Amino acid sequence: MGIARSAGVVADQGKTRHSYSFAPSIPWSTQRNARIDLRSLDKYIYLDIIEPEVLMAASTLLRSSRLASGITQGDLAARAKTSQPEISTIESGKKIPTVETLERLLRQTGHRIIAVPGAGVDAAETADRIGSAKSRDSALRAFLDYSDSLAAATGVDRVVLGIAEPHSTGSAAWDAALAALVDYWLSKSRLPKPDWINSLSRFLEAPQSPQLGEYDLAPELDAVPAEFRRRNVLVERATLESV
Repeated sequence: MGIARSAGVVADQGKTRHSYSFAPSIPWSTQRNARIDLRSLDKYIYLDIIEPEVLMAASTLLRSSRLASGITQGDLAARAKTSQPEISTIESGKKIPTVETLERLLRQTGHRIIAVPGAGVDAAETADRIGSAKSRDSALRAFLDYSDSLAAATGVDRVVLGIAEPHSTGSAAWDAALAALVDYWLSKSRLPKPDWINSLSRFLEAPQSPQLGEYDLAPELDAVPAEFRRRNVLVERATLESV
């Protein structure tokens, strides 16, 4: 879908520090009757004011939006009439953009900002956490946090958490596991699913258990949900019920 959802602190406005979370737009009338048309989710980003301690950097938001749109930093700089080093400085977290600057840059990636309540940890943030994890346990904790967020959300909120296409974690197994997780939780409520979870890059050629160490026993296949088995990701159903 080419939609990024993540969170970031964006500049001080007077004495109030504003922070934001982002996700695709869903009409409130759609939310009320829980009839969700994925076409209505395209090309939007939500804006919300949330607590600073749960925020992802604005750099991740811009980077995820740009990568989801398939453009380079140079392409974005040319569209926004700025320089590539300026884009790089923001994406590296060395510079926090104003709201106006962030909105202008996001529009050049094909997104816009709309206010809506936040819904929890999403795929883009989780991919970032897994990609920067220093250990298998840290990566698994990020994965389970995302599973918990999906489990706690319902209806449109659950769709929002899964609709954003995350960039690669650097691990084919974790990339496939994220797609399987979204597929698993959206299937439970018979909710519509984003196209990115069916990308060929989200399927493994051979079975893997990214959460297990070299000497851990592989899960029993009948304990692995179908959404994971299809992608050759061996994660037991019980693992997804972490609290």
